[in-house]
Amino acid sequence: DAGRVVVLLHTYLGEDREAIGDSISSIGDIALAPSDPNTIYVGTGEPNNRQSSTFGGGMFKSTDGGKSFQEIGLKDTQTIARIVVHPKDPNTVYVAALGHLFGPNKERGLYKSTDGGASWRGVPTPRVRRPGIDRNPAWSRR
Repeated sequence: DAGRVVVLLHTYLGEDREAIGDSISSIGDIALAPSDPNTIYVGTGEPNNRQSSTFGGGMFKSTDGGKSFQEIGLKDTQTIARIVVHPKDPNTVYVAALGHLFGPNKERGLYKSTDGGASWRGVPTPRVRRPGIDRNPAWSRR
């Protein structure tokens, strides 16, 4: 899960790293590009819906192994639950966003970028409550 990945990245990368965003207090998911170990994607916002969930600030990306991060969009989604990076192309990224946790909204859904997060487009999905998060074995990591 994302909590374990944060601890592993912190241990691996060391403490001397720039913070991800100015006021980010929760991480939804982290993905390292399989084809480029210096490319790291971080989705913010707590994806576990509960009474005190913390909203995020969108997607962030590092191209220097985590020394610094740049905001790359999807801020209005508030909650990123899953990130999948193409195994051979570090610029192709899929994101499953819960959007606003407490009700239906247009920000909820699957997004794809083919330019490393410079732009995002929605991916059509079947009618499910939380596409890419619920009832979709293709997104399972286990």
